[in-house]
Amino acid sequence: MNSFTKNKIFSFFSSIALISWNGYSVAARGQIMSFTLFLIEFYALNKLINEKKKIFIPVLLTIPLLVVNFHASVLPVYFVFYLPYIAEYIVSKLKIINSEESKILVNKIDNKTFVTLVIIMVLSLFIGLISPIGIDAYKYMFNVMGGVSTDFIAELQPVNFADNPAYVFLIVLFVVMIGFTKIKVRLTDLLYIVGFLVLSLPTNRCIFFFYMFAGSCILRITFEFIKDSKFKINVYESKILIALLILVLVLIIVSSIKGIYNKCEEPYVDYEKLPENATNYILNNIDQDNMRIFNHFDFGSFMEYKGIKVFLDSRSEMYTEEFNEGVTILEDWYLTDVGKKSYKELMEKYDITHAILYNDELTALYIADDEDWNCIYKDDTFCIYEKVNK
Repeated sequence: MNSFTKNKIFSFFSSIALISWNGYSVAARGQIMSFTLFLIEFYALNKLINEKKKIFIPVLLTIPLLVVNFHASVLPVYFVFYLPYIAEYIVSKLKIINSEESKILVNKIDNKTFVTLVIIMVLSLFIGLISPIGIDAYKYMFNVMGGVSTDFIAELQPVNFADNPAYVFLIVLFVVMIGFTKIKVRLTDLLYIVGFLVLSLPTNRCIFFFYMFAGSCILRITFEFIKDSKFKINVYESKILIALLILVLVLIIVSSIKGIYNKCEEPYVDYEKLPENATNYILNNIDQDNMRIFNHFDFGSFMEYKGIKVFLDSRSEMYTEEFNEGVTILEDWYLTDVGKKSYKELMEKYDITHAILYNDELTALYIADDEDWNCIYKDDTFCIYEKVNK
């Protein structure tokens, strides 16, 4: 934000807000790498276009190689960042918008910079192929968003406005700035906001992009409005704002220390969510080579971490026809889990010999009364059933 507004105080508070709204996205997954790389790309493009700093060219060419190998499913987003600048160049050449009369400002991008931008983008298309999955990296994102995974995985479902007040706040703030003030808006900012809004509405997974990039543009517009308004405040001389800054810093430090302390006090494994003892039982008492186990989607990855071959895990797309022809494991599990498909049909189809389940899930309630299955393990949360040989 500071590179956009050149105001450290406003940038500080804006950055804290954007990071806070994206707290749920910070997880030990590939997305933490791709999101960080996109932030670097956003910054590098601004420096290259607006300040002609060619040192960022190798940075931009390296990013698609890292994204495709760390988090391939979001590779197409890399190219979205180029589109506003390409559109701005075309608009400026065609003189579609008169910046003096319109509320939209069109920055002129010189021909040399535009050619450089296009060359980087084209080279990046080929660099994005340097991964084990090749051309499939460009289809990955769309296959996931169009598959059965969207039926029950929250991050792949459309945005729920009630659960995202910050999202609504930014949209309302944008509408107010555009519709009810005289502030002029850069075309690139406008395109970033609209583009990432369109990208985020169909899926929660993309709301991060709206917060970090569209949000940055909206807050930059807001800063320009504050700077040009009649209520100007010299933030460097304001004792109130300095005191507020100190207060926020203290709250952040105290909250961080408290959060770290609480995490240190928590057990390494949450036994109510992950079958630590149940998986240990499997490893110690069941022949892994002759076992075909059925498990719930929620803890498949944990079982794999423990060294157990699973029925399915959180890489949901791998168990769908969109990625593996003829494979319907995810759909079969989901229909069984909600009671729309007989568990017996599923067990027979995949020749299941064992099942690890939540005690209160629907399949467990049915299988408990099935004489073809014996309960060989049970704790407060999980149970393990073994098929009876007849």
